Amino acid sequence: MNAKGDITVKSDAVRQVLEYAKRLAAFCPPDAVAWDDSSNNKWLISGKGALIFNPPSAWAVAKRDAPKVAELCWTHGFPKGRRRGSTRSCRVSTARGSSPRTRRRPGACCSTSRRARPRSGWWRRGRVTTFPPYLKFNNFKTWEDEGPPKGTLYHYPNKGDQVIGVVCSPAPPLIAAQIWNQAIQPKMIVRHFQGEPMEKTLDWAESELEGFRRT
Repeated sequence: MNAKGDITVKSDAVRQVLEYAKRLAAFCPPDAVAWDDSSNNKWLISGKGALIFNPPSAWAVAKRDAPKVAELCWTHGFPKGRRRGSTRSCRVSTARGSSPRTRRRPGACCSTSRRARPRSGWWRRGRVTTFPPYLKFNNFKTWEDEGPPKGTLYHYPNKGDQVIGVVCSPAPPLIAAQIWNQAIQPKMIVRHFQGEPMEKTLDWAESELEGFRRT
């Protein structure tokens, strides 16, 4: 969906992503389609997982429940790929101003930000949770000092080589929030991966988006 609210799901770009995601999904754990928010954390500390896309909370869980696994963890940037409209490769990451607490209480992130917490307060908070995606928070010593191993979180903030995008943008914010909360993109991948024809998957997604526009 574009910034005007026009539905753009039936585009060559979306078809290309779906086709790629279908091939990629074949290499995921068989039960991945049923995972919840904590499943990748559990997979990591089980000794079966080697790579996940997640903020430092997964490392924090490992540090608490499986210290030997935590000692082997390292955060790094997203893989490089070709950005639409460009022949150059780049890293594209997403920004979500969230933390364990704000995920449980919608709207808390906004109210917390309005309180204009001093940098020192965010640093103390950052030792146990995640930061909002503000550039001035990228130089906290937390990223260099936390461990084990020391510096494991160093590459979590953007070091300037990643293009940061807001999840589900450029759709209008209220619709983007519904796209994210209803997991439209992962559901599209699962439907197509499980054998549904691509055009039928796109029809389903278009119908969902139409519903979001009406509400």
